[in-house]
Amino acid sequence: MTRQYGLTPPPDGWWDRPDVLAALEQHNVAEILRLCMKWTGLSQAKIGALLGGKAQAEISAIINGKRHPRDLTFYESLADGLRIPGLRLGLAPRSWESDEQGSSSRQAGAGSAHERQPGFVTFDGAADWRKAPRVSGVPVTRTIEEMIMSAADESAEFGAWAEASNVGDNTLEQFDAEIRHLASLYLQTSPLPLFHRTVRLRDRAFDLLEGHQHPSQTRDLYLIAGQLCALLAWMSGDLGQPAAAETQGRTAWVCAELAGHDGLRAWVLSTRSKTAFWAGRYHEAIRFAQRGQEYAPTDTAAVMLACQEADAWAELGDAQAAKDALERVQRARDQVNSPDHIGGLFSCGPARQANYAAGVLLRVGEPDAAIREADRALAQFRSGEQRAYGTEAQTHISRAAGYLMTRQPDPEGSAEALAPLLALPAEQRLDTIVKRLQQVNRLLAHARLKGSTAASQLQEQIEAFCAAAVATRQITP
Repeated sequence: MTRQYGLTPPPDGWWDRPDVLAALEQHNVAEILRLCMKWTGLSQAKIGALLGGKAQAEISAIINGKRHPRDLTFYESLADGLRIPGLRLGLAPRSWESDEQGSSSRQAGAGSAHERQPGFVTFDGAADWRKAPRVSGVPVTRTIEEMIMSAADESAEFGAWAEASNVGDNTLEQFDAEIRHLASLYLQTSPLPLFHRTVRLRDRAFDLLEGHQHPSQTRDLYLIAGQLCALLAWMSGDLGQPAAAETQGRTAWVCAELAGHDGLRAWVLSTRSKTAFWAGRYHEAIRFAQRGQEYAPTDTAAVMLACQEADAWAELGDAQAAKDALERVQRARDQVNSPDHIGGLFSCGPARQANYAAGVLLRVGEPDAAIREADRALAQFRSGEQRAYGTEAQTHISRAAGYLMTRQPDPEGSAEALAPLLALPAEQRLDTIVKRLQQVNRLLAHARLKGSTAASQLQEQIEAFCAAAVATRQITP
């Protein structure tokens, strides 16, 4: 979906069609706007933006006959925003009209069935009292009572617009349900089809935000848009596009700020920490993780962020800082007292926690402890925790690496540990999995395993696995 947020006016002369000219002659604003959408392809939101920043709901109300604008400023914005010659709308030629356009529009207006009188314009059969001749500042065509009642009518129209909304509670509930479904499904399904579904849902949220709704509903929509951008950030990284992941993460943060939602702030910072980690910016990953812990509510976001901090410290080689972070992981787990709102990808159960611990312990040189944590993670999945093929894959990799890092390297045990992972379909071979497997390949190439047939065979399997994963991501869907 290509989205344009600029204010490019419609092409010159779009109005010079029989049906549009008839609507202009009849001063039928609703029909003019409908035909503008038909002939220019502009949306209601884009037309509203061109008409001085009017909300999509206001344009919709006019087109549906629920609102009948009669004030001069509206018709001036109609002429200027949609590039309609002034005389076609009972106005003086506009400043943007060239001499030739002004001449043609004057000629077009000269024979109109509705003669315009200087200083007095009629629209839809009703006089615009703001353009009527004045005596001491009072329109001569209206009484004081009529002016007061007209002002009241205008206020009533504004009240109706302010009360209107392009989104209801059912829509917000549906968004929430779909986001939770996507976050859960992502743990079990190939990422690319879900990426496209998430983009479509995000676009729906963006479209609604361009319209008009109550302030509380606007905050809810920003929360929804932020959740979807955070999901897209995580998916983009898994699909090997870190720059796109960073962009999605920044937009998710903007939405979290506009929504004023600490829970979303925490998970957005988690996605940004993950993106920075896999881009090799470990100090930045730590800063995001630590900052996220300041916002984290009493769900598993704090557990996840502490895991990510420990992971980055271990990658930097600071064993003590990594172990200190692992202690915070357990404290955060002990303090969890509320369910995750989204769940799925945005949750950190005991298996995911144990998987992170295994990776950290490998990097600080404790392979036996890492294997125990990996076994604990797999046992959690077997005991009923929601399966996540990406986390399981990382766990198998940690076990395999652990067998290669013990005092007596065991390439056969490593191959057995990797067997479930190597059977993973090509479309589920995430970029993060490929990068971790390449670390195992470096261990297999170590001098201690020189001459090992099992090590050589496993290297060949890993290289084939990684090549198929890269090839799959290069295919345009």
